[in-house]
Amino acid sequence: MLHIVKGDIGSGKTTYLAALAKDAVLQKKHCYIIVPEQQTVATEKFMAEYLPSSAPLYSEVTNF
Repeated sequence: MLHIVKGDIGSGKTTYLAALAKDAVLQKKHCYIIVPEQQTVATEKFMAEYLPSSAPLYSEVTNF
């Protein structure tokens, strides 16, 4: 399922998407997180800390 999330700074966009990604990983579904190029490294770091250790098998952060 595709989710497009927009909102003001501090509105909880990242937390919302991280929760969706975590749910997908726990259900062993594949999850792709697409972010602007300049946010790729920061998002990868955040997701590595937030998601369970099995996440690399089911999730990927990529950029456009």
